[in-house]
Amino acid sequence: MASYPEVILNDLQAAKRNFNRLVRIGLLLTLVCHFYVIEPYFIYKAEEKAASEGLREGQARIRELSGQLAPLEKAVKDVHTALEDIKERIRAFPDHLRGMLPLLQRELSSPRLPGRSGQDYRQSVPPIGQSPVNAPFERPGALLNMPREIKTFEEAVRWYTNQWFDGLIKELDDDVIRPVIEIRTGSSNGAAEKLSGLSAEAVRKVRRYVETVDPDFWRSYGRGKVPVARGLYGVVSESFDPLYREIEALSREIREDIRRRKERIEEIEKTLGRSRDLLKELESRLETLESPVGRVPVGLTDFIKLYPLLLAAVTAATAFYLLRSRNLYTALLEEYEKGGSALDEKALKYLASCWYLPPFRNILSPLLLSTVGLLFAGLFIRSVFLVTGEPGLFASITSRPAPLSRMVFITGYALGALVITASLWTILRVLAGKRNYRARGGDKP
Repeated sequence: MASYPEVILNDLQAAKRNFNRLVRIGLLLTLVCHFYVIEPYFIYKAEEKAASEGLREGQARIRELSGQLAPLEKAVKDVHTALEDIKERIRAFPDHLRGMLPLLQRELSSPRLPGRSGQDYRQSVPPIGQSPVNAPFERPGALLNMPREIKTFEEAVRWYTNQWFDGLIKELDDDVIRPVIEIRTGSSNGAAEKLSGLSAEAVRKVRRYVETVDPDFWRSYGRGKVPVARGLYGVVSESFDPLYREIEALSREIREDIRRRKERIEEIEKTLGRSRDLLKELESRLETLESPVGRVPVGLTDFIKLYPLLLAAVTAATAFYLLRSRNLYTALLEEYEKGGSALDEKALKYLASCWYLPPFRNILSPLLLSTVGLLFAGLFIRSVFLVTGEPGLFASITSRPAPLSRMVFITGYALGALVITASLWTILRVLAGKRNYRARGGDKP
């Protein structure tokens, strides 16, 4: 039957083996798990989250831009059609006015009803898409509804040309300016304000030109009507063509923005797919990892949530075997001092010495032990920070938050923090202790 000192020595050697195995395998396993599974998981999840948010923002922006582009392209088409129609009418104005002079003379000669006011420009020229022969003033015998206060032919012609110019400006306002003003690009560079400014400036130029026209220009076809029409045509082209080009440029800019965003979305979708593939790869990585008791029997997300608790358990086991080794070593030394051990001093030092117990032969042993303890604590803090910062880990199978599950794990992490704190305190106590024993015949280290 083994003696008491032999039992103590056997237990001490078993504790040494367990401690060394725990430090070696536990440290390797936790480091591999942390940098092979835990850190990559949160890196990939961050990439996936950023890609998903970028995808949503890009798609929302494309929908917004598409909504801007549709009315903008319609405005381009409408403005172009209106400008071309107005230019065509301006080109035809000399012939039109020459044909209207007999009608004006006839109107002066016909009875006029009281209270009738002059018709506007839209009564004297055909609407867009209609033939000029349908215009009321161009039909033989059409009444102009000239105001009663007009008595002379010169007044009638001036009244009609003023009506024509006013109608021209009104049509520019209605068919060109108003669609442009109604454009809302949502652009940060003030595109809508720029369009409004160009529109207002174009109308001012046309009004200034009309105000400078000689009231008697109608008396001559080649030296009056034609130069006025040409000048008006040039002013309209010069004033409104930049506006038209600006709208086209804005349309091209939006189309280019949509094209770039679609390309960006394709890149984001590739990034998102790659992140999800890498997350699936982590599942297979976890299956290849083996603990001292076999393969890890949980899924990826469950393992990640349990990993801090695993660190706390490994740290507590390390402190436990360290404390057990110290107590057994102390008991063995006490038996040796009493003479209860049959071992001599050299055999005792060989069989019972522990690199992690004082007195240390060199500074490396306590430094290594301190590093192991602090490493476990650091990995614990880092993993808890990562896990609690990812709400998706605590979602139910329906992807809804599960507050109860989160609170259970947070409570476990708090207890784990207390365990690690107590373990580190135990390790520091052992490192700071001194164990000398008195051998037969004198003090021995």
